[in-house]
Amino acid sequence: MRPLLPVVLAAVVAVLAPSALAASPPAADKLLASSAAALQKKDGLHLEVEMHATATGDGTLTAAQVKKLVPPTDITVKGGLSQKTIVMAGKMSASGQALAAELRTSGTELYVNFGGVWYGLKDTKAKGSGLTLDTSPKQLTGSLSDLLRSGLDVKVTEGPTVDGVSTWLLTGEFDAKELAKVSKSSGLSSGSSGDVTQLADKTDVTLLIGRDDLLLRRIEIVSTLSPKDLAAAKSSTGGLLPLPASGTKGLKSASITVTVNLSKFGQKVAFERPKSFKPLDKLFEALLGGLGTGTAKTT
Repeated sequence: MRPLLPVVLAAVVAVLAPSALAASPPAADKLLASSAAALQKKDGLHLEVEMHATATGDGTLTAAQVKKLVPPTDITVKGGLSQKTIVMAGKMSASGQALAAELRTSGTELYVNFGGVWYGLKDTKAKGSGLTLDTSPKQLTGSLSDLLRSGLDVKVTEGPTVDGVSTWLLTGEFDAKELAKVSKSSGLSSGSSGDVTQLADKTDVTLLIGRDDLLLRRIEIVSTLSPKDLAAAKSSTGGLLPLPASGTKGLKSASITVTVNLSKFGQKVAFERPKSFKPLDKLFEALLGGLGTGTAKTT
């Protein structure tokens, strides 16, 4: 018979070894830089975006009046990015109305579905087309990479398992000064950069990054704004949380939550050309017509 003590010690070591040998959280700046680099190496990815905007009153208004003043807004977008292809489909609901649109581009072709009708341009590089597609999927991930490298001030802890992958959890906030630099480098005006900085101070950020592959799995951004914040940074909402003509009287706060889930890294993104479509310039007429009447069909 084997001595009991060595057997017990071996069992204890086996149980404790995984936690004892668990890797310590890496430095946030190195992890963000490594994740940005890993993201840039992937030729394709799938993403799902959800945005919710709501407002609360200061007690002088009923819940129905608050909703009428600042209607809750919900946006969902799903699609994929690859080296040469962008395929996106999204829906937006606000003020009892629903809008839906879809985008497909291969870099030289661009198609948009609005109101159930496809509009397109087969050769965006054609002379006189009036359209250039300077934003490629590579540049889109590059913009995200720049943000990861310089726009966040976070701490790192062990995160949950996502899609079977162990993650690091990063929680914190945007670095307002660095975010302003990224905004300016992205072509925003100095005034817009100031608005972005204003929002950054009121925004909490959560990221999930794969521990082994260093790929970004999730981004969650939550901004809670006071009426003063809204008045100072109204242009930064991009119209997603429009201020009423009467201003912010009666409002206590507004909350904007954006969640982005990324998956299927390296998988091919299929591009399908619509069987028929109208000229792209007709889309602007449809947009103006739909917005002017206050109604629009969904796809």
